Amino acid sequence: MTTFLLTTFILTSCNQTSKSEDKDKALIEKENELLKKENELLKKEQELNQKSAKTTTINTTIADNLDFMKKLKGKYPYDVKLLDNSILKKRLKQMLGSRFDFMKSI
Repeated sequence: MTTFLLTTFILTSCNQTSKSEDKDKALIEKENELLKKENELLKKEQELNQKSAKTTTINTTIADNLDFMKKLKGKYPYDVKLLDNSILKKRLKQMLGSRFDFMKSI
């Protein structure tokens, strides 16, 4: 009877050890999956940051190109021939297309 109890105890404890190893393996696999997802999110965040940095640079360049307009404050567009300015004219033609000539005439 004692032998039977000892054998049962040993088998039960071995079975519990393998169950805990299985749980550990499952936890490690889940942790690896979470780390992979976190890595993907970080890569996407870096891409977005790079895109926004490029946009900021472009916006700064645009603002620099239009700085000349600050000097024209209080003056009439016709007096300073605003629509003949090459920087502004190029932008307006790109935006308005064939309607630029109509706008300029009015």
